[in-house]
Amino acid sequence: MHLRRLSEIPMPPAMIDKMRESVAGDPAADAAREAIDRLPNGARSAAILFFIEGMKQAEIAEFLEISLAAVKARIRDARAGLQKEMVYMAKRSVRKDEPGEEFSRSLNHRLELARWYREFSEMIDAGITLVRSLLMLSEGNYSQTIRDAAAKVRLSVESGSTLSDALRNEPALQTPEAVALVNVGEVGGMLELSLANLVRCIESRNIQRDIELCTLFRSLGEMLSSGVGILHAFTCAIEVAQEPEIKQAVREIIDSINNYKDADRSVWELPPVTQVLANHPDIFPPMARIATHVGECTGTLDPLLKWLAEERALEIAKRLVPSGMLTEQKIPGGESLDDDITRAYLRDDSPALRAAAIMLLARAEVKSAGPEAVALLADSDAEVRKSAIRAIVDIKFRAGAKSLIDCLDDADASVQREAAKAIAELQLHEAAGAIATAIPSDDLRTNHALISALESMGEIDVLTSRAIEMVKSGKPGMHILMNHPTPAAADVLIAELQRNPTWNTAAIALGRIGRREAVPGLINIVAGPNWSWWVYTAANLLRDLGDPSAAPAIRQAVEEGKLSKEYLKVAEDLEGR
Repeated sequence: MHLRRLSEIPMPPAMIDKMRESVAGDPAADAAREAIDRLPNGARSAAILFFIEGMKQAEIAEFLEISLAAVKARIRDARAGLQKEMVYMAKRSVRKDEPGEEFSRSLNHRLELARWYREFSEMIDAGITLVRSLLMLSEGNYSQTIRDAAAKVRLSVESGSTLSDALRNEPALQTPEAVALVNVGEVGGMLELSLANLVRCIESRNIQRDIELCTLFRSLGEMLSSGVGILHAFTCAIEVAQEPEIKQAVREIIDSINNYKDADRSVWELPPVTQVLANHPDIFPPMARIATHVGECTGTLDPLLKWLAEERALEIAKRLVPSGMLTEQKIPGGESLDDDITRAYLRDDSPALRAAAIMLLARAEVKSAGPEAVALLADSDAEVRKSAIRAIVDIKFRAGAKSLIDCLDDADASVQREAAKAIAELQLHEAAGAIATAIPSDDLRTNHALISALESMGEIDVLTSRAIEMVKSGKPGMHILMNHPTPAAADVLIAELQRNPTWNTAAIALGRIGRREAVPGLINIVAGPNWSWWVYTAANLLRDLGDPSAAPAIRQAVEEGKLSKEYLKVAEDLEGR
């Protein structure tokens, strides 16, 4: 037994020479050979005979004098080992070189860039300064290449460079339209909107694989529904797939089905299609794996494949169409997911599968999944908790309101933001007080999400009352009063301006209420170093208040180019009063 464990089938020299002749100069083939050489003995033998020699599994079992189940196990181990080795070698090669065109075109890099620019946009929209945002991004959960590039951009901006100019020198953060869109945002004073548009541009190029999967699932579902056998359906689907990775996965499914027909069922942990999908988590999303598992076990594979296709199509549309423009629609065929197999994944060891399972039940509009979504709000993984929150919204499970409110105190800021958004979407007005109490948050983006939730629910009185309390206690809440001026805040604003006459936010908030005590502060804004929005807003408020003392400051701002020439008429009108 000891000698048998050590036995190894070496790669014959003639085979090596043959491979070298057929793939001379192909670095990918060299990498594949290197990966095979790294495999442990048993898996290496099986890999050579199966992948290179093309022997069938039964022939390998006879050749190595081992069971068919052992051969399958070795090939499965070889696949897993090769995936790990190839990933390791890809990472090692990326570290050697600076990111070039090929690197910037890679799918994973584009996905990471989309996430980077989305987070950047959210930070700017939440009021976080440009330099602070770049600092946080350079320390975020991104590749070292992107973190280093973000740090360099931050240093350039701190040195006086514009963001668009800084991005020109960092290819790792560039896309064809990145610099142009950022420049548009800088000129128009709408950087957060330009960054959000940039995210859409990047994601529109990332959907090619999703489109292909959508086409593949729909074609397979239609063939199976029309009575075509599963083996023949997947054989035809090879021609539908264009990406090499998807085409290879379909070939593996065909082999898996062939082997499954004559094999001992006990050697399979999952049905054949599901098994292959589980081996390619980078290609097939977890929801596809769960749906195919349910379909294979319940005999509903064809409607669930078509449901997956439509669900993917809807996700693609959401990425391309601005939020709120798509109407809610129920996708037929998902009712089969209301099954114990799906629910078993709610307790899976993998957080990704737990999250996918609850989202599947929600998107299939399984109303009874509400209590299960609430239970997952206590999950140890933040992504699972966020998926559970989204599921509660999707199935409109208002009975989970108290649990959503409790999520406002979650230790993870991103879960707090998701909970605030969910409360607003469900219009849970009973939660307005809890949201107001959570303001201000230590996390600026969470603070922005809490304020936005109250605004979208129309709870302005609750929001402004909380802002007045915050200002009285020395906490930052003046920006809320500036955006939502209320006469009840007049005394607080006057007191703050008496304490600090140069407080621009307080001056504008008081001016919007129509109080003349704001005039000195507004004149300071017009006469100070501010530009654009602040100066124009202050000048308009001074015009409305009609105080003649503001005329000289407005004239001076026109001469310095901070106000357009039309404001000379404003100055003249004030002087005539």
